[in-house]
Amino acid sequence: MSIRNKLYLLSESDQKDKWLNMPLSTPSRPILQKTNVNTPTAPATTTMKPHPDSEKKSTLGLKRQLSSSSALSGNGTTAAPGTAALKKAKPVRCITHSERMVKATRSKYRPFFTPSLDEGTDSPRSSPLKDDHVCRLEYPGTGDYENFLLLKPVTLNARQDDVEDDNDEYHPVNDIYQTAFWIYDCYLTPSQQERLGDASQGIMRNLTKYRNRRNGPGFAQAVDAFNKVIKEFKLSGDIHKNAKEMRHPSYDLTCHILYQVYSRTVAHQADALNNYQGKNKPTIV
Repeated sequence: MSIRNKLYLLSESDQKDKWLNMPLSTPSRPILQKTNVNTPTAPATTTMKPHPDSEKKSTLGLKRQLSSSSALSGNGTTAAPGTAALKKAKPVRCITHSERMVKATRSKYRPFFTPSLDEGTDSPRSSPLKDDHVCRLEYPGTGDYENFLLLKPVTLNARQDDVEDDNDEYHPVNDIYQTAFWIYDCYLTPSQQERLGDASQGIMRNLTKYRNRRNGPGFAQAVDAFNKVIKEFKLSGDIHKNAKEMRHPSYDLTCHILYQVYSRTVAHQADALNNYQGKNKPTIV
């Protein structure tokens, strides 16, 4: 053992002897005395300065952490991935189609079109059409259309042994016919109307003729031809331009739109509203 260590141990034993020999009545607290012995000390530490590159890297890492945390919390200017798409999601437009409403009360409807004598059996759209044949009508709005079933409303006759036409209930075929003419009159200019003809010739004439003759394939073909022309005007932006110039619908067009809304939302539950005074009159709206 080295002399330095021996001196260190002797100094510690001397201090212990002093504590043991101290009287118990002494209230004072023993104080450790400093010794002049060269005791081993901890090695001196030196402060190392960080490298400039490491400081830059740590600063950049801190900035990235702060930016990512602020984005997740919504306080930063940059939104977290995926959140912007959720915030900017466009509302889905929902239309209550005539087809859906009629199917809900299917027992009150029968086929409108009867077999046509002038339609050959080899025709790709031979008459009569199927009861569940769906006819689509294009509306002026971009991407807007509505599906219809080519049926008519019926009710029991006075003898309760057969059905007859019910002129008081919603009629899908008449709705198609009337809506097509409202689009023709209100959303097209006179030069654009020439593409569809008029009441005496062309597509508009075919709509009237085949509906009156109960020719299902002819009526369906006329609706398809009408839709084709309307789609062209929608893609070119002509109908959108005409609608902006119109600004607001006329009184008669408003009445037709309200009738469509009523027939799809209220008409099939009219019995529950017998004691209710309606507020959907055009004059009130």
